[in-house]
Amino acid sequence: MQYPTEEDTFWAEYIKNSIQNNIADFLLMKETIRKTSAKRLFVPENQTFSPASDFDLCTDLGRFNFILNAEEKNGLLKITRQDIQW
Repeated sequence: MQYPTEEDTFWAEYIKNSIQNNIADFLLMKETIRKTSAKRLFVPENQTFSPASDFDLCTDLGRFNFILNAEEKNGLLKITRQDIQW
């Protein structure tokens, strides 16, 4: 990852903890993200392309039954869907 953000790091940590049956403080993670890398979502001039509602959609656990995997091959980024069960 060229430019890691809190949301990427915390989501990876959350998935790892879930796989290992460890409890993660998701509310603390969510508030940290809101105040750091996601604060761009709450800037009025960004609402046309990066609305604040995206934050709530992206942090609503169990909303989606899949994750997106990104893998680089031959200089191209391939994104595939992986179904999950909550």
